Amino acid sequence: MKARLIPPESVIGDATLAREKRIIKSKGGGVLLITCGFLIFLIPILGTRYLTYISVLIIINAIAAQGLNFLIGYTGQPSLGHGAFVAIGAYFTAIMCNTYQYSFWLAFLLTPMITGLVGVLVVLPALRLKGLYLAMVTFAFHMVVAWGLMSLDITGGYEGMDVPAPRIGRFILNTELKVYYLCLVCGLLFFMFSLNLSRTKFYRAFIAIKEREISSQSLGISLWGYKTLAFFLASVYAGVSGSLFAATMGHITPNHFPIMSSIEYIMMNIVGGAGSIIGILLGTVLITILPYFLNFMVQTLSPIFPAIVVHFADLKTVVNGLIVVVFLMYVPGGFRGLIRNFPAWLKKE
Repeated sequence: MKARLIPPESVIGDATLAREKRIIKSKGGGVLLITCGFLIFLIPILGTRYLTYISVLIIINAIAAQGLNFLIGYTGQPSLGHGAFVAIGAYFTAIMCNTYQYSFWLAFLLTPMITGLVGVLVVLPALRLKGLYLAMVTFAFHMVVAWGLMSLDITGGYEGMDVPAPRIGRFILNTELKVYYLCLVCGLLFFMFSLNLSRTKFYRAFIAIKEREISSQSLGISLWGYKTLAFFLASVYAGVSGSLFAATMGHITPNHFPIMSSIEYIMMNIVGGAGSIIGILLGTVLITILPYFLNFMVQTLSPIFPAIVVHFADLKTVVNGLIVVVFLMYVPGGFRGLIRNFPAWLKKE
C-alpha cells in the first residue's frame, strides 16, 4: 500500500474534530486571551527599559521553544541541537547584513529558508535513529556548529560580529520599544501558525507518529515525510528566533549560543508541557527570567554571603536541575497538566 501523507478523517469522530478546530474553547478563554494580549502590548509603554528587554528575550525564546515543540511535543523526536539552528539563524543574518551589506529584511526572509534546509540535511541521514541515538546526533551537530563559530574567519571567531539595526527607509529600529514590537509581531504570527497547525490533519499525523509509529504506518502515514517536516518547521522557528536575537543584541558572539542553550529550550518544553502551545509560553517565561531573578537574589544576599557571587554559575545550574527534577517527578505534565487539572482540584475543594 502506498503511504499517504495525510491520514483519513474517518478514524476521528466529527465531534472531536469540531472541538479540535476551535482555537478559543470558551467565552472565558476569549476574554482571558484578549486581556493578556492587551497587557503584552502595553509592556514597553508602562514598563521600564529593563522589563522591555527581558520581554523581548521571552518572545524570542518562545519562538524557538515552539519550534522544538514540533519535535518533542508532536512527533516525539528528541533534539539536543536546537540551539545550533538558532545560532545559524543569528550568524546568517549578521553575515548578510555586516559582511555583504544586504538589508536586514532580506536576511530575515532568507534565514528561515536556510535553517530549514540545514535542518532537513541534518535529519535525512538520521531518520532511522530514535531516542538517545537521535539526541546524540543533534548534540554532535551543535558541537560542530559551536566549533565553526569560534574558528571560521567569516563568523569573526571569539570576537563575534556586529549586526546593524533594522531600518525601513529613515526609520531605524534601534530602541527597546521598536525592537519589542518587531519581535511581538513575529511572535504573534508564529503563535497563530502553531495554533492553526494544531487544528489540521498534519497535527493529528504528528501525534499518531509520537504515540505509535507502526500503527500510524498502517494508517498510511508517511513516517519519513512527517519526521522531515517536523525537523524543517523546528529549524524554521529556530532560524527566525536567531535572526531576531541578532537584531536585538546588535553584536553576537559564540558565547551567546553555548550547549546549555539547547538544554534550556528542552527545559522550556518540560516545564511548560510538551505538546502544549500555551504551556510552553509559560515555561519560556519561567526559564527566561530565572537567571535574572537569581542575579537579583545574589546581589541582595552578597553583603551577607560574599562567596555567593563567585558561585553564581553553579547556583544557576543547581536551580535549573532542581526545577527539571521537580517538574518531572511531581508535575510531569508541566504547566499544561496544572492548567488541565486545576478545575478538578477546585471541585475537590
